[in-house]
Amino acid sequence: MSIVISENSAIRFGQARVHSSELRSKLEDTSASALKDLRVVPILCVAPIHKNRKTVAVGHSVLGIQNDGAFFLEIVLTDVWSIGQSIGEPQKNRRTKTARSVVEHYRTTAKGSKIASELLSLIWAETISVVDLDLPDDGNIALPKIAKSICEMSRNNVAVVRDIRYELESKFALASDSSSSSEEYTNIIAQLLQLNIISSKAADQAREAIREGLWTYVCHSDIYHSYRKLQDPSLLNRFDPATIETSPWIRSHDAAVRQCVQMQEQMERESQTIQALISSATGISSSREADAQSRFNLLVALVSIGIGIPALFLAMYGASDVFRFENVSSITAIAPVGLSLLAAALVAIVKAPLGVTRKLWYWCGSVALLLLITLVSMVLYFSPASPFSWN
Repeated sequence: MSIVISENSAIRFGQARVHSSELRSKLEDTSASALKDLRVVPILCVAPIHKNRKTVAVGHSVLGIQNDGAFFLEIVLTDVWSIGQSIGEPQKNRRTKTARSVVEHYRTTAKGSKIASELLSLIWAETISVVDLDLPDDGNIALPKIAKSICEMSRNNVAVVRDIRYELESKFALASDSSSSSEEYTNIIAQLLQLNIISSKAADQAREAIREGLWTYVCHSDIYHSYRKLQDPSLLNRFDPATIETSPWIRSHDAAVRQCVQMQEQMERESQTIQALISSATGISSSREADAQSRFNLLVALVSIGIGIPALFLAMYGASDVFRFENVSSITAIAPVGLSLLAAALVAIVKAPLGVTRKLWYWCGSVALLLLITLVSMVLYFSPASPFSWN
C-alpha cells in the first residue's frame, strides 16, 4: 500500500535555523495527524520558470510519517533566486543592460503576494516529483528513502549552480578584456556575489544536517549515537556502531547523509572558486583604472594641443593681425594653428584606445580633420592674397 501526502503538508518562507523544540512539539501530539517519525534534510531546489529561466530555492524540509500513515512534508525556504542562461542574448544597445540578469534575487516574496505563490507552487511540484510515494506503508523504511531522494535532488542541483558560475566566468573574462565592452563589469561582480550567497547558504544547510544527523536523535536517539560511533569509532559513548541488523533503514540514512556531505563539499568549493574570482577582480580593476587614467591623460594632451597652442599663438600675435589675409605671409602665419589641430587629430586616430570608445575617437579625429580642411579651403578661396582666390 502506497503512502499518501498529508493535508497538513505545506511550503512557506522561514528562517534557516531548525529548532529541536519545534520538532519535538510535532511528536508530542496524540492525534491521528501527529508525527511518529521525522527527518530534516537540506533543500537546494531548481524549478523551471520558462525557457532558459529557472528559480533556485535554498532551505530545509521536514519529513515525517503521521500516526495515520500519511506522509508529512513541510518545506521551509530561506531565499529564492531567479537564474538563467543569458549568453547569446542580444543587447538593445550599448547603453542598456541585457534583457535579464543571470542571477536575480527575489526581494518581493512577501507572504500572500502573487510572485510568492507562484514560486512556492513551482518549488513544491519540483520537490514532490522526486519523492517516490509507491513505497510500503512503513515509516521505518519509507521515510529514510524519501529523505535520501530529496538529498540526492539537492546534490544534483549543484551542477546548475556550477554551470551558472562557468557562464559568469566567461562573461567576466570578456568584460575584463580591454578590447571589449566593460559596461557590465560591475553587474557581473554583483551576480557572482549572489551566486556565492547561494553556495554558502546551501553549504550551511547541508553542514547543519550532517552535524545533526538529519535530526534522527529527536525520534531515535540510540540509533543516532550508534551511527555517530560508526562514523567515528574514537567517540567515547556507550553505543555500538550501527549495523543493518540493528537498524534496517540505516543504509538509506547513510546514503542520505553521504549526499549531504557531497553537497556541502561541492558548494564550499564553488564558494571558494567564486571568492577567488572576485578577488582577482581587484587586480583587474586596478589595471583598468590605470588604462583609464592613461587614456584621460592622452585626451587632456590632445585637447591642450588642439586648443591651447592656437589660443597661445593668437594671444601672442593678436587675432586681428593674423587673420587679415592680405598677403601670403599673413596666410602662412596661421600655420601653427593648423599644424597643432592636425597633430591632435592624427594622434587621436593613431592612439585611439581599444574598446567601445575606439570608434568615438576615430570619429572625433576625422571630424577635426574635415573641419581643418574646410577652413583651409575657405581661407585659400576667399583670401585676396591667395593664388586660388576667386578675386
